[in-house]
Order: sequence, then structure tokens, then C-alpha cells
Amino acid sequence: MSEGSDSDRYDDPIDENDNALDYLRDSEWPLTTLASLVDEFQDSSEPNTQDLVLCDAELVGALKALKLDPEVVQPKLSMGREWRRLYTDAIVLRCLNILIENSEQRAGDPSSPKEDSSKADSTTWEQAIRLLDQAIVLAGAPGERRLELVLSCISYIQYWHLPYQVSESNLSDAPERPTGPVLATSPVPAIDPAPPVSAFSQLAQRPFVLPGFAATWPAISCWTSREYLRSSGGRGRIVPIERGGDYRTDDWSVDLMPWDEFLESIKWGENAQTRESDEEHKVYLAQHSLFTQFPKLRADIEVPDYVYTEPGTCTFASSHYGGPPGNEEQLVINAWCGGQGANSPAHTDPYHNIYVQAVGYKLVWLAPPEATPGMYAFNSASPGENKPKTDRDPKREGMLGNTSSLDVFSLSQAEGNENSSHPAFKEHALPHAQSIMLGPGDALVIPPGWWHAMRGIGGGSFSVSFWF
Repeated sequence: MSEGSDSDRYDDPIDENDNALDYLRDSEWPLTTLASLVDEFQDSSEPNTQDLVLCDAELVGALKALKLDPEVVQPKLSMGREWRRLYTDAIVLRCLNILIENSEQRAGDPSSPKEDSSKADSTTWEQAIRLLDQAIVLAGAPGERRLELVLSCISYIQYWHLPYQVSESNLSDAPERPTGPVLATSPVPAIDPAPPVSAFSQLAQRPFVLPGFAATWPAISCWTSREYLRSSGGRGRIVPIERGGDYRTDDWSVDLMPWDEFLESIKWGENAQTRESDEEHKVYLAQHSLFTQFPKLRADIEVPDYVYTEPGTCTFASSHYGGPPGNEEQLVINAWCGGQGANSPAHTDPYHNIYVQAVGYKLVWLAPPEATPGMYAFNSASPGENKPKTDRDPKREGMLGNTSSLDVFSLSQAEGNENSSHPAFKEHALPHAQSIMLGPGDALVIPPGWWHAMRGIGGGSFSVSFWF
């Protein structure tokens, strides 16, 4: 059930026989697209035009005059969808204008884009693609056909001005299964073979693992290669990353980083035995809709049929389930990619989750909702002497309401830890805790309201979560 074309493969990033990509060879595409957008802005009945009515009239006028600077709109993105629409359109128009101006200067045969000696250097085009990625990452590229248009602009710029030189894939050998810490927890039950869809709603009341569930996904082998991941986005792409240990710490921050640089910084595809851990500069791509940005990667996974069931009707899960995500699909697919030791602290989510390990290994710790009194969550009345600090940033506190202040992996170790400083954890959480080491192709079903923490073991890790 994955979207995208099976023919859009690594060794042929652009299928030049695909009619859907004919626009890439059309040197007039930027001009005709811009003209179409200008006509759209003049039609007050167009939904995309109606979206902008609530924005500042002067800024909308600047947009229609093709003079709106996206940076002027960026501080207003949190004010509502209409501002995210305005920001997206300002970026698209800016990039189309750059393409048109360059086209007017360009000489030679337009049918040979990859040999084009453009007067605009690669920095100009990388900055344009960065802007287009910001329309997706920061604003969500809302509006009818806007995401498709943003992605088309990226592909057009890459095709004409930033062609990707594909080299040998160098798929990494599958690492040996690492040995994680021994935890004083129960194992997560495994169901093999995978159960029928009709049985899922009842089973999903509690966590269970599906060994090898996604073993046939192309992602399982292809994503081990740094070169494959780089080519899937093409040149100039950026992604949102987290810096620091995890989002509970004061040194944690978020940033936008070039995709190539991110893969380099986590030493993706390198042998775990020769890789040096860089705790000081740890980065993590967490909970990001990467597949919206990179449709080619979306074609490497499959949406499990289970997400189209209604497990929220189960008695156990219903009290912790607020309903499916509010988007049209009622499904959120996120990517999680990091180097050695990538960590997500114990937290809860309001959705059902099918968490698939694509590359590497991840140790997962779980506990049911009744363990909450022992989790020492931020903004909670958990008992005990070691409560979280109260002098933290209020905005951060709001983000941490569903997060534990504890290192559950350390406190759950079978030897050498008596949990004396956190007696409530020992009383309320540890007796109910479960753990599992996920390997490539394994899928873990996590009900809403269950505490769960993840830690990469033995090297780089790439996971996909399906919230529904």
C-alpha cells in the first residue's frame, strides 16, 4: 500500500521515460507555472486564494506583485494556516522567479540540462532548495496541490542545476545482533506469524512484537547505504534535527541541517566497531515526516493493514485513546534516524503505534498506564524525593507533560541498582515493565497511554512509526 513508483529506484533517480516527469525537460515550465499561479491569485473563488484573505492585505498585495520576501512571513507561521499558506506561496514564487531569470540568461541547447553551465552557482540553487524544504518542514506546504508543486520545484532545480552523480551503492553488511544491558523486566510477547487483521483490535490492548514483519521492505536493505539515502533526497536538501542528549536536557536544541551533513555526522553506513561515538555533538532526526519530503523513501515502506482497523474500541485502550490523528488519512508516518546511542526518553503518546525497525537495533522499554505514579513525569504529582526541577522553561514544561524525568534503562538494570532514590519507580513501574530488542524488520505494537523509551544499540538506527 505504499505510494510512489516501483520504478523510481536508486540506480535511476529520474526515469526519463516517465510521462509524469516530462515537465523536467520543459524549459518553459517555470514561466507557465508562474503564469498559472498569477491567474489563480486573481480568481477570488479559488480555495488557495481564499486562504489568504485573513492575512495582512499589504503582504498579500506584495505576493501578487511577486515581491513578497518569505522571511517577512516566517515569524508569523504560528498564527494560523493562512500564514503558512502565504509563506509557502512566497517561497514558490521566489524560486520560480530565480529559475525564470536564469533561463533568460542561459544559452545553449535546453535539452541537455545536466551539461548546463548556469551563471547562478550551486550556492544559489542550494539556497533555493533550502527555502522550498522550509515550506515543507516549517509550514507543511498547505493548500491544494502545493506540496506537489514544492516537490516539483525541488526536482526541477536538481535536474537542471544540481544533478546528483550516482556512485556505487555500497550497501553495508548487516551488523551482528548486539548485546544490550540485562534488564529486570519481562519480555514483550511475540506473535509469529502475524495475526489476521480481524484479530488485531483485541490483541492491540497490550504491546506485542511481530518478528520479521517488514523483512521484505526494500528499506531493510537499501537504507543501510549512505549513498542511497543521499540520492533519495538529491542535492541541497535539509532536515530538522535535534542536538544534545534528549529533549529533557538544557543542552537540547532543534535546528535545520543539510541531509548530507546529517548522514555524515552520524557516520551512517560505517562499521559500528570502527565508528567513534561523539556524545558532545550528538544529533538525531526524530519524529519527522521525512517521507513527505523524500517520496522515494516512501516507496521503500508499506503501510500495515492494521492501521485501518479500529483498536480504539477496545476496553483497555479506549480510556487512553483520544482518537486518530486529525489529518485526512488519520495516519501519521514518522521517521527516526540517529547514530550510535540515539535515545528517546520514556514518554506516552495518545495514538496507537506500530513501530518498525528498518536498520540497526533498538532496545525498547515499556510500562502500562498504571505505572504512571512511579514514572516521575514532568508536571506530575509523582511521589518521591527526586522530583523534576520546577524552575524550567514553561514552554518546555508543556512539551514534557507526557515525559518521565528518569533514565528507565539505568534504573531497570538487573544488577547494581537498588532504585533507592526513586522508590515509587521500584514499587509502581518496574514490576510491570517489559523490554524488547528490535532488529531489522521487526515491528512493535504500542497501545496509547503506554510508557515507552527507545535506545539505539550497537550502531546507527533507522525506524518508522505509524500513529493511527
